[in-house]
Amino acid sequence: MKILLISDIHSNIQALAAVLTAEADADAVYCAGDLVDYGPFPREVIDLVRERNIPCVSGNHDERVVAFARSREAWVDMRPQDRHWVHQNVEALDAGDIAFLDALPESLEFIADGHYYHMRHRGAEGYELIQLLPEFEAHWSAGQSPDRTHEQTARVIIGHTHIQAVHYLADDRLWVNPGSVSYRPTRQDLDVSRDAEYMTVVDGEIRFHRLSYDRRKTYLFTRNLPLVDSEKRVGQRLFGGT
Repeated sequence: MKILLISDIHSNIQALAAVLTAEADADAVYCAGDLVDYGPFPREVIDLVRERNIPCVSGNHDERVVAFARSREAWVDMRPQDRHWVHQNVEALDAGDIAFLDALPESLEFIADGHYYHMRHRGAEGYELIQLLPEFEAHWSAGQSPDRTHEQTARVIIGHTHIQAVHYLADDRLWVNPGSVSYRPTRQDLDVSRDAEYMTVVDGEIRFHRLSYDRRKTYLFTRNLPLVDSEKRVGQRLFGGT
């Protein structure tokens, strides 16, 4: 069985489409959250995720967009040049899109090739990593499936940090972060790659991937958006500018 693991798409439809095309033979696709915000095409990303029926958990940026949509009357008259990515994303979405984001679960679980997977967006507070076995077991114990047992091989899938990694805490206890489909954040100043990052799991074997894709449409669209200057500069750097 081949599983495609993705996370942190951040309204980048070009990157998402490229990954799904490159891994079109995947038997299943799972997303660890942050479909939207800090990218220009939230509706297109949501449409593709819904079209492909990709199971996805809620990320902090998904929750942020929902919160700003609910408080829209407080900023609807904001000057275009003062707006941030979250405002642009809310303006691009309709009520059905917001309802879809709001309904995303906090976690989900599945079994594949004898391994039990528990997926959620965050692994720890802030951008900390799960370093200790008791921390891992706290995530594992949060699962709700009646079919799970403590003795099963446990694999936790997280996103949020944009740092691609596999971390073993015991032979049968590990967490994976597929990285970000969209971009490397500023805190990763040693990694300037703009490739899409993701993972596949083939017959239980975890594999790392980086994929170069055409960023021109995203970059040009971002360059022309009415955003506060600092947000526009970040977007241009993330999606192909200087």
